[in-house]
Amino acid sequence: MQKVLIGEREAEKFSRMGFLRKKLLGADAVSTLTGLYHQYFPDGSKDFYSSTFLSDITAKKELSDRLVQELDPVIRESFQDYKILGAQFLIKNPGDGGLLPFHQDWTIVDEEKHRSVTVWISLNEANEQNGTIKVIPYSHEFSSAKRGPGNFDALADIQNVLEKYSHSLSMEAGEAFIFDQAIVHGSGINSTELPRIAVAFGLVHKDAELVFYHRAANDTFEQYQVPDDFFITFPNDGSAPPEGKLLGIVSQDFTRVSLDDFIKGIEVTSCNQMKKFTPTPLFRDVEVQQKFDRDGFVRIPLLNEKEVDELKDYYLSLHHDHIKDYGFHISLENNSEDYRNGIFKKLFETIMPKLDPLLVNYKTFTASYVIKEAGLQNIVPPHQDWNFVDETEFCSATVWIPLMDVNKNNGALGVIPGSHRIFNYPRASPSPQAKSLLSDHVFNLFPYVKVVEMKAGEALIFNNKTIHASPPNISGLSRIAAGIGITHEEAQLRHYYQQPGIEEKIEVYEVDSSFFPHYNNARMSSMYDKGEKPKELKKIEHLYKIAPNYSKEEITELVLSGPGVVYNGDLMHELAEMYNYNLDGTSKEKKKEEGGGATIAVKKPGFFKVYTPSNILAEIKHRMSKKPID
Repeated sequence: MQKVLIGEREAEKFSRMGFLRKKLLGADAVSTLTGLYHQYFPDGSKDFYSSTFLSDITAKKELSDRLVQELDPVIRESFQDYKILGAQFLIKNPGDGGLLPFHQDWTIVDEEKHRSVTVWISLNEANEQNGTIKVIPYSHEFSSAKRGPGNFDALADIQNVLEKYSHSLSMEAGEAFIFDQAIVHGSGINSTELPRIAVAFGLVHKDAELVFYHRAANDTFEQYQVPDDFFITFPNDGSAPPEGKLLGIVSQDFTRVSLDDFIKGIEVTSCNQMKKFTPTPLFRDVEVQQKFDRDGFVRIPLLNEKEVDELKDYYLSLHHDHIKDYGFHISLENNSEDYRNGIFKKLFETIMPKLDPLLVNYKTFTASYVIKEAGLQNIVPPHQDWNFVDETEFCSATVWIPLMDVNKNNGALGVIPGSHRIFNYPRASPSPQAKSLLSDHVFNLFPYVKVVEMKAGEALIFNNKTIHASPPNISGLSRIAAGIGITHEEAQLRHYYQQPGIEEKIEVYEVDSSFFPHYNNARMSSMYDKGEKPKELKKIEHLYKIAPNYSKEEITELVLSGPGVVYNGDLMHELAEMYNYNLDGTSKEKKKEEGGGATIAVKKPGFFKVYTPSNILAEIKHRMSKKPID
């Protein structure tokens, strides 16, 4: 399929996701275009308005040509081998009439060969209050049905639930929403007192022939070939194009889309696209990168004995005021910001010089000591770490380094190979308030954890989407480890925060590396409990965490699709013995029957029922204060 976006990575993401966002206009260009709007519409407009609604075709074309002229520099910079289909102003005025339901734009090319593109640029800040864009990722390929006037009601029966699958984009002036016209999108009402002003233009590959589907009788479309300026000059009255060439009649079922069919289509498309997606390399060695991409982790030698001792001695020299009785803690939860910043500096200074020869175009963003005290209460159930970047474009990883030899008896880390390619759902703070979508399945996941025994100074570098866990430390000694977070150098760091009072809704903020030592989980948790949001951060979108309701059998099937994943019977039997329960969840405790000598098994809740998996996971995340590193 021919591409019009110049950047290869941008073109790949656009093809996979169906849209991308990009800063296109500077302040001067925004001011010029805003002035042009007021010149053409000095009295404003009503409700939702497009300049293509103008009845004077000559005036409409004149305005389109003027907009294209003003936008030409950014068009040339971002696109190649294109032809412009025209440009327009899109205005959403205050009031309930501005609601734009979720829909797909018309089919205007042969979508087996080409894609049609709209570039929508906000000329003032667009947000939830004034009716910003809402888009459903991956929805551009959920259906091959033709789209034209009269077919906008295909999604009418499921409008009330599509909001849950959409991303609502908070955009600054000059930022563009570049989208495939087949993608499902919409926008809410403008509840402010000022209009939301945007400019948009359409384009296709220069070799694409334009078509127009006119709704005819008996569930058919008349397919017309039309000129390149048709979508600016056509009368917009629902009639057949007077100058179009009739190519044929297309039969189509105009039955409205059901929710089940929509969800199934989106799930299949998103799963297939994410399985094919591979971020740019982090590792210099091609074979190491291939293993990381396949398994979700790699194990490599990193620190020498002197460096291990230096890091261990530094930790032992500190005053730890954050240690509670849970048995698992990290240095990020310490009350002193100087303490936390000192550890950042020490770990970065020691570990980064050893990573530089191994990694390429990377940056670090957080660091912590990770301690597992001795005792049965410090088991860490299977979980994924939180989102730190846009995982449709980048990945983040943890470099986890034990400062002593580790094995299954003192809390070595365990992973489920390949699990980073299975579960791609948003993971938010704070803990314990933000529930993980996998927390109800930790008992089903634990049998497939592969415990990685390691020497002091070795590193396990794992994708933060990789499911990982660790058995309890029964050695009698504290297990000390260190970890730092890494990602691609060009990746914008993000923080995903569950909106107070709405369990499914997640707000996404842009942050930098200074965020992590400053905003510990206790601060975010306190903010959440007060119903507050981090107002000083730049919000870029909100979305909803929705996942299929997997059965135990479905979870098992998904996990077993990973490379080399097997049932870890030895681990499960050892855990059962440690916590005195049977594998069916019943207790092994015995008691004497009153008045008799026979003993009977007493069915008490097993470990994973007493220690509820979701509560354990929440407590672990709470202890991890922004960065889960076991």
